[in-house]
Amino acid sequence: MADDDAKQSLLSETVDSSHLNEINALKRRKIYRCGSAPLSVMNCSGRNGIGSLPHLESMFVKLEPSFKQVFILLAAYLAVGTLCFYLIRDQIKGRKTNGVLDAVYFCVVTMTTVGYGDLVPDTILAKLLACVFVFSGMTLGGLILSRAADYIVEKQEVLLVKAMHRHEKAGPAEILKDVETNKQYICLAQFFLYLAELYTEGRQRSLVKWVLTRKMTFSDLEGADLDHDQAVCAAEFILYKLKEMGKISQEDILLWMERFKDLDVDGSGTLTRANLMLSQ
Repeated sequence: MADDDAKQSLLSETVDSSHLNEINALKRRKIYRCGSAPLSVMNCSGRNGIGSLPHLESMFVKLEPSFKQVFILLAAYLAVGTLCFYLIRDQIKGRKTNGVLDAVYFCVVTMTTVGYGDLVPDTILAKLLACVFVFSGMTLGGLILSRAADYIVEKQEVLLVKAMHRHEKAGPAEILKDVETNKQYICLAQFFLYLAELYTEGRQRSLVKWVLTRKMTFSDLEGADLDHDQAVCAAEFILYKLKEMGKISQEDILLWMERFKDLDVDGSGTLTRANLMLSQ
Protein backbone atom coordinates (compact mmCIF):
# COMPACT_ATOMS: atom_id res chain seq x y z
CA MET A 1 0.00 0.00 0.00
CA ALA A 2 2.85 2.34 0.78
CA ASP A 3 4.38 1.66 -2.65
CA ASP A 4 1.04 2.42 -4.35
CA ASP A 5 0.68 5.68 -2.44
CA ALA A 6 4.19 6.71 -3.41
CA LYS A 7 3.56 5.93 -7.07
CA GLN A 8 0.29 7.87 -6.99
CA SER A 9 1.96 10.91 -5.45
CA LEU A 10 4.78 10.79 -7.98
CA LEU A 11 2.31 10.57 -10.87
CA SER A 12 0.29 13.52 -9.57
CA GLU A 13 3.45 15.59 -9.13
CA THR A 14 4.51 14.72 -12.70
CA VAL A 15 1.13 15.74 -14.12
CA ASP A 16 1.13 18.97 -12.13
CA SER A 17 4.65 19.85 -13.23
CA SER A 18 3.87 19.13 -16.90
CA HIS A 19 0.70 21.23 -16.64
CA LEU A 20 2.67 24.11 -15.11
CA ASN A 21 5.28 23.84 -17.87
CA GLU A 22 2.56 24.09 -20.51
CA ILE A 23 1.11 27.18 -18.81
CA ASN A 24 4.53 28.84 -18.58
CA ALA A 25 5.21 28.06 -22.23
CA LEU A 26 1.91 29.63 -23.20
CA LYS A 27 2.69 32.68 -21.11
CA ARG A 28 6.06 33.12 -22.82
CA ARG A 29 4.62 32.64 -26.29
CA LYS A 30 4.12 35.77 -28.40
CA ILE A 31 1.17 35.71 -30.73
CA TYR A 32 1.70 37.07 -34.22
CA ARG A 33 -1.43 37.54 -36.29
CA CYS A 34 -2.71 39.75 -39.06
CA GLY A 35 -5.59 42.17 -38.65
CA SER A 36 -8.18 39.82 -40.16
CA ALA A 37 -7.02 36.51 -38.63
CA PRO A 38 -9.39 34.70 -36.23
CA LEU A 39 -8.94 34.80 -32.50
CA SER A 40 -8.74 31.03 -32.07
CA VAL A 41 -5.45 31.21 -30.20
CA MET A 42 -6.84 33.80 -27.85
CA ASN A 43 -9.94 31.75 -27.21
CA CYS A 44 -7.82 28.75 -26.28
CA SER A 45 -5.72 30.83 -23.88
CA GLY A 46 -8.88 32.27 -22.35
CA ARG A 47 -10.20 28.78 -21.67
CA ASN A 48 -6.96 27.84 -19.93
CA GLY A 49 -7.27 30.83 -17.64
CA ILE A 50 -4.25 32.65 -19.11
CA GLY A 51 -5.73 35.09 -21.58
CA SER A 52 -8.22 37.69 -20.47
CA LEU A 53 -10.48 40.31 -21.96
CA PRO A 54 -8.20 43.21 -21.00
CA HIS A 55 -5.51 41.53 -23.12
CA LEU A 56 -7.87 41.50 -26.10
CA GLU A 57 -8.84 45.09 -25.47
CA SER A 58 -5.18 46.10 -25.39
CA MET A 59 -4.69 44.53 -28.81
CA PHE A 60 -7.81 46.36 -29.98
CA VAL A 61 -6.43 49.69 -28.72
CA LYS A 62 -3.20 49.11 -30.65
CA LEU A 63 -5.09 49.92 -33.84
CA GLU A 64 -5.38 53.59 -32.86
CA PRO A 65 -1.80 54.56 -33.81
CA SER A 66 -2.36 53.02 -37.23
CA PHE A 67 -5.35 55.27 -37.75
CA LYS A 68 -3.30 58.22 -36.58
CA GLN A 69 -0.60 57.36 -39.08
CA VAL A 70 -3.17 57.12 -41.86
CA PHE A 71 -4.62 60.52 -41.01
CA ILE A 72 -1.13 62.00 -40.80
CA LEU A 73 -0.36 60.60 -44.25
CA LEU A 74 -3.62 62.02 -45.57
CA ALA A 75 -2.85 65.46 -44.14
CA ALA A 76 0.69 65.32 -45.54
CA TYR A 77 -0.64 64.25 -48.94
CA LEU A 78 -3.10 67.14 -49.06
CA ALA A 79 -0.48 69.63 -47.86
CA VAL A 80 2.18 68.55 -50.37
CA GLY A 81 -0.35 68.29 -53.18
CA THR A 82 -1.78 71.72 -52.45
CA LEU A 83 1.70 73.23 -52.39
CA CYS A 84 2.76 71.55 -55.64
CA PHE A 85 -0.40 72.43 -57.54
CA TYR A 86 -0.25 75.98 -56.18
CA LEU A 87 3.29 76.39 -57.51
CA ILE A 88 2.25 75.19 -60.99
CA ARG A 89 -1.12 76.94 -61.00
CA ASP A 90 -0.14 78.77 -64.19
CA GLN A 91 0.26 75.40 -65.94
CA ILE A 92 -3.34 74.39 -65.17
CA LYS A 93 -6.07 75.77 -67.38
CA GLY A 94 -9.77 76.07 -66.75
CA ARG A 95 -12.12 78.04 -64.53
CA LYS A 96 -10.09 79.48 -61.66
CA THR A 97 -11.26 81.31 -58.55
CA ASN A 98 -8.54 81.44 -55.88
CA GLY A 99 -5.04 80.02 -56.13
CA VAL A 100 -4.99 78.14 -52.82
CA LEU A 101 -8.61 77.03 -53.11
CA ASP A 102 -8.05 75.79 -56.65
CA ALA A 103 -4.93 73.90 -55.51
CA VAL A 104 -6.80 72.17 -52.66
CA TYR A 105 -9.73 71.40 -54.97
CA PHE A 106 -7.51 69.96 -57.70
CA CYS A 107 -5.58 67.90 -55.13
CA VAL A 108 -8.77 66.36 -53.71
CA VAL A 109 -10.22 65.75 -57.17
CA THR A 110 -6.97 64.10 -58.26
CA MET A 111 -6.78 61.94 -55.13
CA THR A 112 -10.34 60.67 -55.55
CA THR A 113 -9.86 60.24 -59.34
CA VAL A 114 -13.12 62.09 -59.97
CA GLY A 115 -11.88 64.47 -62.65
CA TYR A 116 -14.67 66.99 -63.20
CA GLY A 117 -12.80 68.58 -66.11
CA ASP A 118 -13.09 72.21 -65.00
CA LEU A 119 -9.35 72.31 -64.18
CA VAL A 120 -7.01 70.49 -66.57
CA PRO A 121 -3.18 70.20 -66.51
CA ASP A 122 -1.83 71.90 -69.63
CA THR A 123 1.92 71.13 -69.57
CA ILE A 124 4.03 67.99 -69.40
CA LEU A 125 5.17 68.76 -65.85
CA ALA A 126 1.61 69.30 -64.65
CA LYS A 127 0.43 66.08 -66.28
CA LEU A 128 3.29 64.05 -64.77
CA LEU A 129 2.64 65.55 -61.36
CA ALA A 130 -1.07 64.76 -61.68
CA CYS A 131 -0.23 61.14 -62.59
CA VAL A 132 2.00 60.81 -59.52
CA PHE A 133 -0.67 62.21 -57.23
CA VAL A 134 -3.38 60.03 -58.78
CA PHE A 135 -1.32 56.89 -58.15
CA SER A 136 -0.35 57.91 -54.61
CA GLY A 137 -3.92 58.99 -53.88
CA MET A 138 -5.29 55.61 -54.93
CA THR A 139 -2.69 53.92 -52.72
CA LEU A 140 -3.63 56.11 -49.79
CA GLY A 141 -7.32 55.43 -50.36
CA GLY A 142 -6.67 51.70 -50.37
CA LEU A 143 -4.70 52.04 -47.13
CA ILE A 144 -7.56 53.94 -45.49
CA LEU A 145 -10.09 51.31 -46.57
CA SER A 146 -7.80 48.52 -45.37
CA ARG A 147 -7.39 50.10 -41.94
CA ALA A 148 -11.13 50.67 -41.71
CA ALA A 149 -11.82 47.03 -42.59
CA ASP A 150 -9.28 45.84 -39.99
CA TYR A 151 -10.91 48.08 -37.40
CA ILE A 152 -14.35 46.62 -38.08
CA VAL A 153 -13.07 43.03 -38.05
CA GLU A 154 -11.16 43.56 -34.80
CA LYS A 155 -14.19 45.14 -33.16
CA GLN A 156 -16.40 42.24 -34.20
CA GLU A 157 -13.87 39.72 -32.90
CA VAL A 158 -13.58 41.45 -29.53
CA LEU A 159 -17.36 41.67 -29.19
CA LEU A 160 -17.66 37.98 -30.09
CA VAL A 161 -15.11 36.97 -27.47
CA LYS A 162 -16.83 39.16 -24.87
CA ALA A 163 -20.18 37.56 -25.70
CA MET A 164 -18.71 34.06 -25.39
CA HIS A 165 -17.05 35.04 -22.12
CA ARG A 166 -20.32 36.34 -20.69
CA HIS A 167 -22.19 33.29 -21.98
CA GLU A 168 -19.82 30.99 -20.11
CA LYS A 169 -20.14 32.91 -16.83
CA ALA A 170 -23.77 34.00 -16.94
CA GLY A 171 -26.46 31.77 -15.52
CA PRO A 172 -30.22 31.76 -16.14
CA ALA A 173 -30.79 34.21 -13.29
CA GLU A 174 -28.26 36.71 -14.66
CA ILE A 175 -29.67 36.43 -18.18
CA LEU A 176 -33.19 37.08 -16.86
CA LYS A 177 -31.86 40.03 -14.88
CA ASP A 178 -30.26 41.50 -18.01
CA VAL A 179 -33.51 41.11 -19.92
CA GLU A 180 -35.45 42.86 -17.16
CA THR A 181 -32.85 45.62 -16.99
CA ASN A 182 -32.85 46.27 -20.74
CA LYS A 183 -36.63 46.08 -21.08
CA GLN A 184 -36.96 49.84 -20.75
CA TYR A 185 -34.45 50.40 -23.54
CA ILE A 186 -36.34 47.99 -25.79
CA CYS A 187 -39.61 49.80 -25.10
CA LEU A 188 -37.92 53.13 -25.76
CA ALA A 189 -36.55 51.86 -29.08
CA GLN A 190 -39.99 50.61 -30.10
CA PHE A 191 -41.46 53.99 -29.15
CA PHE A 192 -39.02 55.82 -31.41
CA LEU A 193 -39.74 53.30 -34.17
CA TYR A 194 -43.45 54.04 -33.93
CA LEU A 195 -42.71 57.77 -34.00
CA ALA A 196 -40.61 57.32 -37.15
CA GLU A 197 -43.40 55.32 -38.79
CA LEU A 198 -45.98 57.98 -37.89
CA TYR A 199 -43.71 60.70 -39.25
CA THR A 200 -43.16 58.80 -42.50
CA GLU A 201 -46.87 58.12 -42.94
CA GLY A 202 -47.63 61.78 -42.26
CA ARG A 203 -45.12 62.85 -44.90
CA GLN A 204 -46.64 60.43 -47.39
CA ARG A 205 -50.15 61.71 -46.71
CA SER A 206 -48.94 65.30 -47.07
CA LEU A 207 -47.33 64.44 -50.40
CA VAL A 208 -50.51 62.77 -51.68
CA LYS A 209 -52.61 65.75 -50.56
CA TRP A 210 -50.21 68.19 -52.23
CA VAL A 211 -50.26 66.23 -55.49
CA LEU A 212 -54.06 66.00 -55.52
CA THR A 213 -54.65 69.67 -54.70
CA ARG A 214 -51.90 71.17 -56.86
CA LYS A 215 -53.03 73.05 -59.92
CA MET A 216 -52.22 71.59 -63.32
CA THR A 217 -49.74 73.60 -65.39
CA PHE A 218 -48.80 73.50 -69.06
CA SER A 219 -45.58 71.67 -68.25
CA ASP A 220 -47.60 69.06 -66.35
CA LEU A 221 -49.86 68.71 -69.37
CA GLU A 222 -46.89 68.06 -71.63
CA GLY A 223 -45.41 65.59 -69.16
CA ALA A 224 -48.68 63.67 -68.84
CA ASP A 225 -49.10 63.39 -72.62
CA LEU A 226 -47.53 59.98 -73.06
CA ASP A 227 -48.56 59.41 -76.68
CA HIS A 228 -47.81 63.03 -77.72
CA ASP A 229 -51.20 63.64 -79.30
CA GLN A 230 -51.62 67.09 -77.68
CA ALA A 231 -54.38 65.71 -75.44
CA VAL A 232 -54.36 63.97 -72.06
CA CYS A 233 -56.89 61.25 -71.40
CA ALA A 234 -57.97 59.98 -67.99
CA ALA A 235 -55.52 57.08 -68.05
CA GLU A 236 -52.58 59.37 -68.85
CA PHE A 237 -53.64 61.80 -66.11
CA ILE A 238 -53.84 59.00 -63.52
CA LEU A 239 -50.46 57.62 -64.55
CA TYR A 240 -48.88 61.06 -64.30
CA LYS A 241 -50.30 61.65 -60.81
CA LEU A 242 -49.21 58.20 -59.64
CA LYS A 243 -45.72 58.89 -60.92
CA GLU A 244 -45.72 62.25 -59.16
CA MET A 245 -46.67 60.60 -55.86
CA GLY A 246 -43.86 58.07 -56.27
CA LYS A 247 -46.14 55.06 -56.67
CA ILE A 248 -44.64 54.18 -60.05
CA SER A 249 -41.65 55.34 -62.06
CA GLN A 250 -41.15 56.50 -65.63
CA GLU A 251 -39.27 53.29 -66.39
CA ASP A 252 -42.30 51.23 -65.35
CA ILE A 253 -44.57 53.27 -67.62
CA LEU A 254 -42.22 52.96 -70.61
CA LEU A 255 -41.85 49.23 -70.02
CA TRP A 256 -45.60 48.60 -70.10
CA MET A 257 -46.08 50.99 -73.01
CA GLU A 258 -43.62 48.90 -75.01
CA ARG A 259 -45.51 45.77 -73.99
CA PHE A 260 -48.77 47.40 -75.10
CA LYS A 261 -47.28 48.30 -78.48
CA ASP A 262 -46.13 44.71 -78.96
CA LEU A 263 -49.66 43.45 -78.31
CA ASP A 264 -51.29 46.18 -80.43
CA VAL A 265 -50.40 44.58 -83.75
CA ASP A 266 -52.72 46.68 -85.95
CA GLY A 267 -51.67 49.95 -84.27
CA SER A 268 -55.23 50.98 -83.43
CA GLY A 269 -54.36 52.05 -79.89
CA THR A 270 -56.68 49.46 -78.38
CA LEU A 271 -56.45 45.75 -77.62
CA THR A 272 -58.95 43.29 -79.02
CA ARG A 273 -59.22 39.53 -79.35
CA ALA A 274 -57.84 39.82 -82.86
CA ASN A 275 -54.74 41.59 -81.52
CA LEU A 276 -54.14 38.83 -78.99
CA MET A 277 -54.53 36.13 -81.63
CA LEU A 278 -52.17 37.94 -84.02
CA SER A 279 -49.59 38.58 -81.31
CA GLN A 280 -49.48 34.88 -80.45
